[in-house]
Amino acid sequence: MRQTILFALLLLSAVTKAQVIRGKVVNAANEPLAGATISWLGSTNGTRAGETGEFEITLINQLIKKLIASHVGYLPDTLEITDKTFVQFQLKQ
Repeated sequence: MRQTILFALLLLSAVTKAQVIRGKVVNAANEPLAGATISWLGSTNGTRAGETGEFEITLINQLIKKLIASHVGYLPDTLEITDKTFVQFQLKQ
């Protein structure tokens, strides 16, 4: 019983520490890049930007703090996440 309670507390602790990062991907003219891929560097955990270029991704591993954004026809860009909750990528061709 104690092990079950301890496991539940550890799981709850891990869930509450998950940080949600929101952002936007745009081109050099500040136009949204719908469908851009955003992922944690070195991870398969990722998402895609919506029609307005906006995205939301959860920071699961506290050791991986770099996001990379890419889109067909543009150079990928990497940003380091510190205590930010909103980031903007501006991809160049």
